[in-house]
Amino acid sequence: MRVEGTKPANFSGLPLILLGFSFLLIIGVPRLAKDWWYISLVGWLFLAASWGTSVEVEGETLRLKYAFGKLTINVPLSEIEDVKVVSKLERAVMIREFPELYVLITASALFVFLDLLLLPSGLLEGYYFGDIGLIFFGVLYLAVMSLPFNRINIAFLFGVLDLFFATLLMKLKMGYVDPVSVLIWGVLGLLFVAEYYRKDYVVITAQRGKYPLMAQKPEVLLKSIIGGVPGEA
Repeated sequence: MRVEGTKPANFSGLPLILLGFSFLLIIGVPRLAKDWWYISLVGWLFLAASWGTSVEVEGETLRLKYAFGKLTINVPLSEIEDVKVVSKLERAVMIREFPELYVLITASALFVFLDLLLLPSGLLEGYYFGDIGLIFFGVLYLAVMSLPFNRINIAFLFGVLDLFFATLLMKLKMGYVDPVSVLIWGVLGLLFVAEYYRKDYVVITAQRGKYPLMAQKPEVLLKSIIGGVPGEA
């Protein structure tokens, strides 16, 4: 039975490995080997594959589907030790649950920042926009992961400060500020923060590890899991 409104996230395990590999292809390879920019197109494919497509409960097994439904991670319900809706807990932050994701994004943002610093002046504008945009969204993602879920007002405030930082980088590197790019980054950043807080995040702890899920109605997911455990229906 498919759990409606629920999808797995790529914060841990094999999906996180796919995410890291996509970052390597999108961010790393084109910068280390300038003629290999087309490799980044493959990276976008791996990025899409890292995201979950559906969650199903079949018998006594929780099935998490990734890679356009072609990759399935099976979690026996009997091995589940804890289920918690992290976004409903006071002072809960995602970094505590999945520090590996935090390390990956931090390393990627630092790598792009170093690339931006090493870029000479006078290049085509696209060279700078790509790096500054990645830095902006990387720092914003790190911020929301570090904040409790009930601090959405602080998240939006940090988004404004982050946008100011990105604008400063543009001014220092290019000598001028492109208002259209700043507007686009600001709107996308606003939508990103709103989308992040629109969902509830459920963390399932099992004997083999942690499994993150994004749910519109976490109570439906919890009922599906309980209904699939023998003696708990």
